[in-house]
Amino acid sequence: MNFQAEINNGGMHQYLFNSSGDFARETPDVLRRTGATVAAALLDRANAYFGPEGPPIGRDSRIEQLLALPEDKQREIHHLTDEFFEAEDRGLCLADLFDAYVLAQRQA
Repeated sequence: MNFQAEINNGGMHQYLFNSSGDFARETPDVLRRTGATVAAALLDRANAYFGPEGPPIGRDSRIEQLLALPEDKQREIHHLTDEFFEAEDRGLCLADLFDAYVLAQRQA
């Protein structure tokens, strides 16, 4: 839920910049488990800007790498925010997917 809150508040760049980004490596798998494959793919793309290991878990290192990205890569990360909002406009609702996932786990 922090992923969506950060994106809605300031975009993908903010998610990666803030402490919520500490979980950027593991969040795509969580999103996929809940059925949010589009959101997972967007975060995978953002994570790839940090290389094969993905973004550092430590915030200071991650911020340093994020701010060192070339301007065109920074713009691409901001564009991922637009893609996320477009997916929401087409019906993506992380809260609904999360609720359905939790209910399915309770039934299992």
